[in-house]
Amino acid sequence: MWWRWQQAEGRLHAYDRTTITPVPERPFASLCGIEVTPAEGDFQLGGWPCPTCWSCDHEIRVREGFTPDDIPPLPDQSPAPRNPDRAPERACPTGR
Repeated sequence: MWWRWQQAEGRLHAYDRTTITPVPERPFASLCGIEVTPAEGDFQLGGWPCPTCWSCDHEIRVREGFTPDDIPPLPDQSPAPRNPDRAPERACPTGR
């Protein structure tokens, strides 16, 4: 596994652990392409984690070679399945 998750700026963002080591108050580039800065409290264990960054989740699935059916569209994208009959199944999962 070349990636990991880190809370920062209210979301769980993924990063490439082979090139990045998150540190409090130091920005890092997440897989979704934005730079985020984790606070000291983002490194504390316990509590409930922040919601997952959809764009980071999407990027991991693409880089890991998931099949198109296993890559839900981003919230701002409309589904484009190869089989239009499966469009309702392509909706983004809940709980993220």
